[in-house]
Amino acid sequence: MSYNYGAPLNSVNDLKGRDSVDILARVIYDEAENQSWAGKQGVAAIVANRKKCTIGEFADKNTVEAVVLHKNQFAGIVNSSSRLLKPNTSSQGWNDSLYIAMNSATQDNPIGKCLWFRSKTLYNSQVTYQNGVEYFNLGGGAKKVIEKYTIGDHTFFNLDGYGSY
Repeated sequence: MSYNYGAPLNSVNDLKGRDSVDILARVIYDEAENQSWAGKQGVAAIVANRKKCTIGEFADKNTVEAVVLHKNQFAGIVNSSSRLLKPNTSSQGWNDSLYIAMNSATQDNPIGKCLWFRSKTLYNSQVTYQNGVEYFNLGGGAKKVIEKYTIGDHTFFNLDGYGSY
């Protein structure tokens, strides 16, 4: 039986109960459609890292669906992106995203244990420095950036207190 990956959806609520490959491919496509292969892998790794995380807001999010639908985590979910709901399934960006999602267990993780990402411009505008050390505030107070990778237009990062899982 084949699955209709990328089939048009009417709303984000239609993601509930869908195949995890479809959900992951849609998030990769929406967040990194025009990014490099490594950038797409980075988005997939964010989801995988959050599934493994046992502390903080991701502690009980151990499925792709739970991670992706967690409140305010991915722009396409928050704004019901048309790319997320109706991906161009004939595009190279979708084909790459679907391949990475279907083969996520064998894909490289170019971002270590990072749990968040922002556009490089947004990250740079939100990071602060104290004595040469980077800090980022996700809303609960500034925390030290302990891991950071910039791939294309994205900066992937992890914060003190979330380093192990």
